[in-house]
Amino acid sequence: MKYAFVQSHAERPHQGQTHSPRAYCKAFGLSRSGWQAYQRRQPAPEQAPVQPLASGDADLTSKASRKQALDDAARQIHAKARSCYGAIRMQAALQRRGRTLSLSSTKRLTRRFGLAQRQKLRRVCTTDSKHGLPIAANLLAQRFDLIHTPNRVWLCDITYIDTGEGWVYLAGVKNACSKKLVGWASAQHMRTELVMDALAMAIRQERPKPGLICHSDRGSQYASAAYRKMLDANQMQASMSRAGNCYDNAPMESF
Repeated sequence: MKYAFVQSHAERPHQGQTHSPRAYCKAFGLSRSGWQAYQRRQPAPEQAPVQPLASGDADLTSKASRKQALDDAARQIHAKARSCYGAIRMQAALQRRGRTLSLSSTKRLTRRFGLAQRQKLRRVCTTDSKHGLPIAANLLAQRFDLIHTPNRVWLCDITYIDTGEGWVYLAGVKNACSKKLVGWASAQHMRTELVMDALAMAIRQERPKPGLICHSDRGSQYASAAYRKMLDANQMQASMSRAGNCYDNAPMESF
């Protein structure tokens, strides 16, 4: 109420005298900052009626319309491409629609609206079972819980790792009882030597007794003559999963 009184009486004659807001605030014990804050809270004066656009304002409106049309076109392209377009393909698509834009401007446009490119999941097929090589019987039939003796069953498989220098392939040999990885080898190829190097390391480290079962998928590396010869030389038995059944080698698939 005090600030409202100051607002209504300041700078107005009262009994022939004029007093400033500062004098009123001092008389009522009001702070200067409080008075200034009160003034800021007052409603803004009524704005003048909107004047017709001048030629310069019309140019600004036209520019805003073109910008809006460009933004809408970018969103439509992104949605139609199912979020698969990056900046380069977005630039080409806009150009086909008659909208020329530099690559840097296209990147800023996509960043402004979060039109990120959806990355396709890169996969590599490590199992080639379409071959005429001999296929071993499945000696395990998923009975991994019945393996209680170390170095009686080894599980084998190949996986891959995406690095800055390309794909690296890793062949592993796991002891089905202890779940320990007893042999491994890595290379930039998936030839038979890769799985043979992993098996050779396992043999050197564990020195298993005759009759050990080496279980793998039906990949051409494990069905090759060289690999089967290596198993025979070390008195090991080959065992293979059924076609397309990852559960037949589930403990190794998890690796």
